Amino acid sequence: MIKRLRDLRNLGPKNELLLNSIGVYTSDVLLARGAIRIYKQLMRAGITPNKNLLYALHGAIVDKDWRQLNLKEKHSLLMATHMEQL
Repeated sequence: MIKRLRDLRNLGPKNELLLNSIGVYTSDVLLARGAIRIYKQLMRAGITPNKNLLYALHGAIVDKDWRQLNLKEKHSLLMATHMEQL
């Protein structure tokens, strides 16, 4: 089911506008691209997202509060954002 981004866990109107700026308008697009790809697209667009946004995006996809992600999940997400650069 397609949902507005602001209706997903962890995301609100400001995040929705930020994601819209890189062509992410629906939950389906968020799911298709994934948190890591979207995070990298934001960086390439000149936006400096913080790691909490990465966690929030992942949490929105898996329907989990970003603050409940364990250290292993957070570390894996951060490492994945740097894999292309190594």
